[in-house]
Amino acid sequence: MKKFTPWFLKVFSFFVLMFLSLSVVFGKVAVAFTNSEQEDIELNLVVKSKDGKEIAFPSYLLHLSPYFKTLHRESLTTNNSYYEAENENNRAIFYIEENSELLNLFLKILKELPNAAFNITGQQVNEEDIAEDTIFVSPKVKKCLVPMLKKLSNKDVNNLFLLCSKLEIEPLVNVLAYELALRFSVVAKKVSFKNLEFLSKEISKRFPDFTKMQVKYLIKHLYLLKNNKQEFSLADYIGLHGLPRVRHKVLKYSNENIMLTSLQGIDIISRHYPNLKKLDLSFNSLLSKDFDPNFPKKPFFGFNNLEKINLSHNMLTFLSDDFFVTNSCLKSIDLSFNRLCFLGKAFNKLTSLKKLKLFHNRLTYISNENFSGLDNLKFLDLGHNYLESIPIDLFLPLFNLSSVDLSYNNIMDLAKKDISKLLGENVLVIFEPQFMNN
Repeated sequence: MKKFTPWFLKVFSFFVLMFLSLSVVFGKVAVAFTNSEQEDIELNLVVKSKDGKEIAFPSYLLHLSPYFKTLHRESLTTNNSYYEAENENNRAIFYIEENSELLNLFLKILKELPNAAFNITGQQVNEEDIAEDTIFVSPKVKKCLVPMLKKLSNKDVNNLFLLCSKLEIEPLVNVLAYELALRFSVVAKKVSFKNLEFLSKEISKRFPDFTKMQVKYLIKHLYLLKNNKQEFSLADYIGLHGLPRVRHKVLKYSNENIMLTSLQGIDIISRHYPNLKKLDLSFNSLLSKDFDPNFPKKPFFGFNNLEKINLSHNMLTFLSDDFFVTNSCLKSIDLSFNRLCFLGKAFNKLTSLKKLKLFHNRLTYISNENFSGLDNLKFLDLGHNYLESIPIDLFLPLFNLSSVDLSYNNIMDLAKKDISKLLGENVLVIFEPQFMNN
C-alpha cells in the first residue's frame, strides 16, 4: 500500500485544486451576474469613435438605450469585442462606428433637451431618475429641437437619424424623421402614397444608408405631415389601400411600408373577416389606450374564431380587462417586445390558450389573478422582465403547464429547487445562471 500512497495523494490533490479553481471562477461569474444591475448604475459611459477618440456620454444612456443595455448584458457572458469594462475607474467603453464630430453633435443635442424629454408622463424629472420609458416626443422636445435641426445640413440630420436609430432612442428618432420628412417633401413636392413600394424606392435612392425600418419611419412622417395627423391608424391604411387580402384565414399587417400607430379601424376588419384564424400585427408602433385617444374599447371584438394573434414588437404599455373579451378560441398570444408594465385580467376568459409569450417587457409584478382560468396553458414565457419575486400561488391555476421561462429577471428570493417543488418534475423551468443558486 505504501508505494500507491504518493500516486493516490497526487490524484486527490489535483482534483482538490481543480475544484477550488472552478469555485473561484464560477464564484466570480456569479458575482458578475448578481451585481450586474449595480454595475450598470455605477459605470460611466464612454464611447470610442471611429477615429479613436474617447467621448464621455451621459451615464443614463446605459439604461435609456437598448443598444447599450444589450451590449452591457451580453458582455457579462461573452467576450464582446465592442465592449470593455474598466472597474477600477468605473468606465464602460463602447465602440461605435461613427466619427467623433458626429458623436459630439449628438451630445450637443442631448444637452439641449429639457428634463422632460425622456419621460412618458411629460412631468419634469432629473437625469438620475430617467428610466427606459422613451417612447414619445413631447411638444417641448419638438419645440426645442426643430430650430436647432434647421441649422444642420441634410447630411448631418441624416447621420444623426441613423445613429439614433442604431441606439434606439425613440424621441430623437421621431423628431429627426419628422425633420427629414419635411426636407424630403420640399424636394419631392408631389408625394404620392398610392404606390408605397415606389415611394420606398424613391426614398432609398435619396437615402441609400437607410434600413427598411428607417424608410418606414420616414414614410409614416411624410403621411402625417401631408394629412396634418398625429397617428397613422389601421383605418388610414385601409383608406389608402382598401381592404387587405386574406389567404387561408390569415391576415398579416406586419413589416408593411408604413408602421401602424393606432388600432382604430380594426372593427372594419372584423366585420369583413369574422372567420379570421390568425392575425399578425407585429413590428408596428401600436400604442395603448392611455396614449391613443382613438384606441378601441374592445379592440378584438368580433374576432370570435381567432386562434392566433401576434402583437409583438409594438409599444403597448398595458392591457385592459376586456382586451380579449370575445376571443375565447385563442390558442396562442405573442406580446413579446412591448412595454407592458402590468397585466390585469386580460387573459382570464381564454380557456383554450396554450401558448403565451410575454418576454422582453417591463413587468415588475405578477399575481395568480393574471393567469386565472388558463386551464390549458402549456407554455409561458416571462423572460427578460423586471420581476423580483414570484408569488407562491402564481402557478396554481395552470394545471397543464409544461414549460415556464423566468430567465433574465431580478428574482433573488426564490431558488430553483423551491420553484421545481412547487411545479413538479414534469414542468421545465428555465432560469438564468444567477437564479440557480440553492
